[in-house]
Amino acid sequence: MRNDVGRFDPLLVISASREAPPKAGVITGRPRYEAAHALEGCRHWQNSLFADRRAHKVTAWYLPLHIPSGSSEPERQQAEQQIGSFNGYQVERQAAHPPWWLSRMLRIWAVIVLLGVLATGYTTWSHAHCGGWTRFPGLSPSLEWTGTECVGVTDGSYDIFDPSDPSIWQTEQVIYQQNHKAEQLHAADPKRPYITLVDLEALTSSTDAADGLTAARESLEGFAVAQQQQLSLHGSTDPIVRVWIANGGKDMRQGATVARQLGDLAKSDPTVVGVVGLDMSSQPTVRTISALSVAGLPMVAAALTEDSLATDHPLYFQVAPQSTREAAVAAAWANQQLAVDPATPRVVRVYYSDDPTDTYSTNLRDDAVASFRAKGFQVEARAFMPSSNPASGASRHRGDQLVGTARSAGNDTCSYHGLVFFAGRGLLGFEDFLNGAGQCGSTAIFLGDDDASRYVADASERRAAQTPPFYYLSFALAPITGLQGPDLNFYPDLKTLFPFELDERQGRSLDGHAALSYDAARVLIIAVTYLRESGDNIPITPSAVWQEITHVHTSPDQQVNKDIDGVTGTIDFGGDITRHVPRNKPVAILRVNEGEVIPSMAERCGTANGYTPPAWCPPDD
Repeated sequence: MRNDVGRFDPLLVISASREAPPKAGVITGRPRYEAAHALEGCRHWQNSLFADRRAHKVTAWYLPLHIPSGSSEPERQQAEQQIGSFNGYQVERQAAHPPWWLSRMLRIWAVIVLLGVLATGYTTWSHAHCGGWTRFPGLSPSLEWTGTECVGVTDGSYDIFDPSDPSIWQTEQVIYQQNHKAEQLHAADPKRPYITLVDLEALTSSTDAADGLTAARESLEGFAVAQQQQLSLHGSTDPIVRVWIANGGKDMRQGATVARQLGDLAKSDPTVVGVVGLDMSSQPTVRTISALSVAGLPMVAAALTEDSLATDHPLYFQVAPQSTREAAVAAAWANQQLAVDPATPRVVRVYYSDDPTDTYSTNLRDDAVASFRAKGFQVEARAFMPSSNPASGASRHRGDQLVGTARSAGNDTCSYHGLVFFAGRGLLGFEDFLNGAGQCGSTAIFLGDDDASRYVADASERRAAQTPPFYYLSFALAPITGLQGPDLNFYPDLKTLFPFELDERQGRSLDGHAALSYDAARVLIIAVTYLRESGDNIPITPSAVWQEITHVHTSPDQQVNKDIDGVTGTIDFGGDITRHVPRNKPVAILRVNEGEVIPSMAERCGTANGYTPPAWCPPDD
C-alpha cells in the first residue's frame, strides 16, 4: 500500500527476532547495516527508496538494523572496565533502583508524548504541503492544501489526483519517468528546443470517487503519448517536452489561483510556453482562462465548447467544436432519424441544469433550442436542480419549467413520446437522469450531450446501471475496424504506455478524452516546431508560440499547408487571428444499449482523415 500511495509514511518496528519483518533478510541492493551505522544506512535507504518503490519491491520500505549478538562474560567485563576507568572512576556492578525520573513508566510516557508531538507536527506540516517529504524531488513550492484538497502543480512525483487508484498512479508515474528522460535529453542536446507544457484540469473528483476522474486520467494519457513521441525524435527542430500536472480543484474552483501560480512559475522558468486541458465550461473556468491570459500563457483546451470562450479570450484556443456546432449536428441527426420513423412526433425536450455558474449547460440549452426550432421541431426547455440545495431560477429562462432533481427530470419523460436532449453534466446528473427514466420504462429517444461522455467513460458504472438505451455526442471516435492515418501514430502508443487500456473492464470507452488531449498538446508542440523552422532563431516564448498557433491552417490554394491531421479530425484555424476554433471539426453520435457502446452504429459529421460525412450533416458555420 505504501508503494501505491507513494507518501513518506515510515513504520518503526522494534523486534527481538532474527528477521523482522518477513523478507527483511532478502533485501537486495542495500548492505546489511549494524545498529552502530544506522545513520549511514538511513541515508542509503532514503536515496534508494523512490526507485525501489517505483519498482514495487516488497522490501522497498524496509531498513533493517542489526544488533550484534551478546558478547562473552570476559568481554563484557573488559568493556565495562574500559568505560568505568574513565577519569579514574571504577564501575561497580550492582543492582540498583534508578531515580524516579528515570523510571521505566516515565520513560515510556515521555516517548509517547514525544511521538505524539512529532506526529502532530508532521501531520500539520505535510497537510499544509500536500504530502511533505515526497514533494522535495519535484516542485516543492507549488502544492498546497486549500481546505480538503491539494491544488497546484507537480511533475508527476506527487499523486495529485483526489482520490486516486492504481491506473491513475501509473499514469502519473509514466509522466514523471518521461520528465526525467526529457531532462537527460536536454542536458545531452541543449540546442534542441526544450519546453514545458502544463495539463491543468479539475483533478479533485466531483463524485468523491476515483471513477469520477476516468476522463481526466485519460486526458493525461493522451498528453503522455504526445510527450513520449517527442522524446523519441532526434531532429534539431523537434521540441523536447516536459510535462507538469496541475489540479484546479473540484469543478475548477481553484483554477484561477493555480493559473496565477503558473504565471509566477513561468517568470522563473522560461521553458513554460503554454497550458492544455482545462475542464468544464463554467464561471470558475472562465476566471481561470482570464488569469492565464493575464499571465501571458496561451491555452489549447481539449474538450471545452462554450461559444464565448473562443471569442472573448485572445490567448485561448480549443480543439473541440463549439456548442453551436454540437447543437446543429444534434438537430440535423434528429431530423434524419425522425424522417425514417414519421410516426414519432417532431417534438423535443431540452433538459438543462438550473445552475447559474454552469455556463456550459445554459449556453448549450440556447443553441439546442435554436437549432431544433430551425429544423421545424416543437421545442420546450425544462430545468432540473443540480444539487439538493441549488440556487434555482438563477439560470432559467422565463417560462421554463423546473422539474426537481436530475432523477425527477428523468421521471418527467415517463409519459413523453418524442426526442429528449440532455444538456447537463455527465457526472453530476446524466446517470440519475437515465435512472429516473428507466424506473418507469420511458420510451423517449434519449440523446446526451458531449459531457455525457464522462459518464460513458466509466465502463464499470455504465455497465452496472439499469438505464434505457441512449445516444450521446462525442468529439472523438476510436477506430472501429483498422487503424489508418493519424490513428496509427496514437492508439498503438497509447496501449503500449498504458496496458490497462486493453482490459475490457476499464479499457477504452470511445469517450475521446485521450485523443482530444493528444491533439491539444500537438497544437502547442507543432507551433514550437513551426517557430524553430522559421530559421530566424526566434526565442521560444509564450507570445511567439501563440502567434504560431494562429498559423495552423491550410490556404485555399494549398500553397501553405500547415493544418494538423489530428486523431480527432483536421485542426485548421482558418488563417484568421480572430478564429480560435478548428473549422468543421467532427462531431460523432454513438449509441449505448444495455451498458455497451455500439461503435458500428456511430455516425459522424466533420472533416477527418479523408472521411466523407453523410449528406444530412450541417455545413460548418
